[in-house]
Amino acid sequence: MSETQPTGTDQMLDPLGLGIPVPSGISSDNEVPWKPPVRLVRNPSTNQFIEFAGPGIIDALGNPVTDESGQFKLEYDLYTEPTTLYFSLDSLQRQTLLDVMESKGASVGTPDRDIRAITQLMTYANNLGRDYESTLRILDQMLPDKEDQKPRYRVSSSRDLRAVFDEAAKSTIGRGFTEEEMSRAINAYQAGERGVQSVESGVVESMASPSVYGADFARQTAPTEAQAFTYLGFMDRTMKKAASRVV
Repeated sequence: MSETQPTGTDQMLDPLGLGIPVPSGISSDNEVPWKPPVRLVRNPSTNQFIEFAGPGIIDALGNPVTDESGQFKLEYDLYTEPTTLYFSLDSLQRQTLLDVMESKGASVGTPDRDIRAITQLMTYANNLGRDYESTLRILDQMLPDKEDQKPRYRVSSSRDLRAVFDEAAKSTIGRGFTEEEMSRAINAYQAGERGVQSVESGVVESMASPSVYGADFARQTAPTEAQAFTYLGFMDRTMKKAASRVV
């Protein structure tokens, strides 16, 4: 067994919970812990395929995979080879691999997560005794894609909106919102925030500030009160201005 091969729980025998057969061997210095199922291996002398139940990595053509020294590869080194593969793939190959792994439940999106997803893939490759490319196709075929998670949106705090809207209403219609009006204002503002965040492409204008939105909402909710309050404010300013001119 490779000296860098993880043992025990570090082997991540079934990291995505796919139910793939796990190694049944006992790890020791002279025994490979992976005991893959039967695969078809091409006999180079006859070009015929024969059943093979021993350890080792077999490619899609039925040929044993060899390492850099030409030796039959018994397993992927889960400590070093995921990182090596990550940096050796071109961007399209790497993204294709990661897209499949993500669709099966792996977490990707940063180099550390991406390399861990490749480690999970190679774990299954060791379990199945197949190269990582064949294993990727098997994973893509054997398990339905994970359902897309519902999108999550960040909206303003209801408590903060309540305070701002209350002040906006008082300065626009001369009173605070009723509870029903406040609830409608908060729900409408947060719905607008979700709508802005859900736009996938193009140019979208952000929501107005809560104070501006609150004042506009107050005018729409109580237009008569808004006009009256504006008029009273105008008259108050006029009277004060006139009074200041009295000698």
